[in-house]
Amino acid sequence: MTAITTSVLASLSSFILVRYKWDQQVNETLDGHPLFRSGLEYYSAHVAENSPWIEEQKSIDSVRRRYREEHWARYVHYLLAFHDEIYECIATGFKTEETNESLTAAVSRLAATAVT
Repeated sequence: MTAITTSVLASLSSFILVRYKWDQQVNETLDGHPLFRSGLEYYSAHVAENSPWIEEQKSIDSVRRRYREEHWARYVHYLLAFHDEIYECIATGFKTEETNESLTAAVSRLAATAVT
């Protein structure tokens, strides 16, 4: 697990999404997350190395006739852990932008425009 620098935390991160998850009630359950023992921390942004979620998605995708394993090499598993929520995504990258929206409103807006 690699922590993302504090400068990224200062801005809302806008991910170029492939897949995403948004989980609530993290305050009481983060220590049950599969990556907790790999260094996942509250109030932090992370990059999961050797992500089991990416491996799971590769396995699901592998039944497609046009499946190419090298296609998955560009994907990264990002995690943003907050007090009561954790946002995870598999993405090809991210950009930052400043906004006055609430986090929930901004993530909803970004998810609505995501490439899946």
